Amino acid sequence: MLKSEIRRIYKQKRKSYSAEQMAIHSKAICELFFDTFIINSNSIKIIHSFLPIKHANEPDTFLILKKLFDQAPFIKILIPSMLPLGQMEHYYYNHNTPLIFNKMGIPEANGGIRCFEVPDLILLPLLAFDYQGYRVGYGQGYYDRYLAELPHNVIKVGLSLENPITAISDINEFDIPMDYCITPSKIFEFNLY
Repeated sequence: MLKSEIRRIYKQKRKSYSAEQMAIHSKAICELFFDTFIINSNSIKIIHSFLPIKHANEPDTFLILKKLFDQAPFIKILIPSMLPLGQMEHYYYNHNTPLIFNKMGIPEANGGIRCFEVPDLILLPLLAFDYQGYRVGYGQGYYDRYLAELPHNVIKVGLSLENPITAISDINEFDIPMDYCITPSKIFEFNLY
């Protein structure tokens, strides 16, 4: 399937989830994340996370961030702020970080301390993904550009409400595969290098 068709189908699927279903799925994704990644290891010191677009029924990453604050306060959290032309700035995030909503409905830091550190792990938003680890986002290219700037050893983890599709037919040289994708029922692992 083409990305445009995948976006149309999976945006529609997202709309069908109730608030209760979203809470259950988000909790399951959070639990699998903590069951799989050794958060207190020396290898994960900085995590970059998207913040959920509530009206788009994205998985609630605030559950993961709260648990990190409670159980791994030594880990630094980064969140993005969207700029024109598909670029992002990155800010440190904690309990006191004031948030505002941008024009797309994405929560962003309202001021705060800008970060130039490279994360050890990044949580990626997506609408769908395939068995090769490629993701389909909203089509703006923010994360594709950011991933292209990061070293290859940054752990790329997608969060998905749905299981993978067989293949995305219009993958191109700018698409960077994920290392893992977490669904409410399973973690998919791709070709790790």
